[in-house]
Amino acid sequence: MKQTKLMNLLLAAVFFSATLVYAQPGLQPADLNASFGPFGTGITETRPGSATDLVVQSNNELIVNRGTTINRHQPNGALISTAPCPFPGCFALQRQSDDFIIWAGTTAAGELGITRLRPDLSLDTSFGVGGIILTRIAGQSSNRVEAIVMDKKDILIAGNAGPDVGNYRLSRQFVARFDKNGFPDSSFGRKLGGVGGFVFESGSDLFGTSIDLQGSNIVVGGVNIVNNNAYAITVYNSKGERSANFNNGNPVYVIALGAGGPGATSVAVQSDMKIVFIMYDPSYVAPSKILTRLNPDGTLDGSFGTGGFALAPAVTDYGINFETLKIDQFGRIVVAGNWYEVQPDHISLRVGFTIARFTLTGQLDTTFTNSVEMRYGAGIRIFDLGPLVSRRVGFWGLGFQSNGNIVVTATNTSNPASGELYRFNGN
Repeated sequence: MKQTKLMNLLLAAVFFSATLVYAQPGLQPADLNASFGPFGTGITETRPGSATDLVVQSNNELIVNRGTTINRHQPNGALISTAPCPFPGCFALQRQSDDFIIWAGTTAAGELGITRLRPDLSLDTSFGVGGIILTRIAGQSSNRVEAIVMDKKDILIAGNAGPDVGNYRLSRQFVARFDKNGFPDSSFGRKLGGVGGFVFESGSDLFGTSIDLQGSNIVVGGVNIVNNNAYAITVYNSKGERSANFNNGNPVYVIALGAGGPGATSVAVQSDMKIVFIMYDPSYVAPSKILTRLNPDGTLDGSFGTGGFALAPAVTDYGINFETLKIDQFGRIVVAGNWYEVQPDHISLRVGFTIARFTLTGQLDTTFTNSVEMRYGAGIRIFDLGPLVSRRVGFWGLGFQSNGNIVVTATNTSNPASGELYRFNGN
């Protein structure tokens, strides 16, 4: 009995000590991690160019897509090496289970280009033909890769193709499956008119932007151009056919309060197979809808947030446009993107970055706070970069290191464009 009481006292003391440490300035979840970056600020040095996609390797190294180059960073943010994109632009990357990197983009001739890099960023010449595979979607003159997900060793890609991918109304969503060697899986998508491993939604007015796996199913998020820019979620089975178990084989469309936005820019599937995706409501109506969750069958999950929607703080004259979404090891939903605030003249704006964390129930996570003022309360942090001067800023890439730290890529498209990495404590 005495040993049990002593053990309980020791456990209570450890818990109390941990709580005191956790509450110290600089050690709370939404604080920048002071051991990251060369200046002890939690931010890497600014580098020319954008910083978009991010993957975290099994050794916690960071791989960052910069469009024309790819960077390899130490876990603490220090730059190790860089490699050029073999195409005019590389738009998406993903890591394999062995830490090899799949990197995809578009050639000058409008072909879909995929390359595979070793963990040290050297070209894996066993992939495709000399490390590269080029594919043209039948009848389409251009394409843009938006997102990649690995299905075991197979590569699944979502994107858009058409005569002009810059014109949403002339471009359509595609999903493609490639084998481990980079060649299209010709058995994929045939019943929907897929050609050479592609499913091409030629008549749906869908513009795809994101992809994830739902067991053996494939979930693609996008926007429906002709339906008030509604957010669109389409689910395919492993053969590339629309899943009959999801909305009877049809996409699900969800419309925001305002005039619509850029589509389901990021989608993630939870362990219970529910689908979470980002919304954007530009209506200045507070509180606006910023996340939505669907049940596995495509119906709106009314237990999430308020009637199926996670809401932004009820503050007027500001906007949040989340660009990226990931689910951490505890099932919490972490989102990051850009922020703006309308000034008293109702014309000028202030802009910056934003990062937030939500609970499984769709509420802002009040434990995600820091020692600096949280402008809209706990759960969401704003980085105010000042007045808008012909620039677009935002957190665009997101990943977790093994200790729970959150790493995001930041891009500021002012002249000259620059990018860096931010790391938050996370837990």
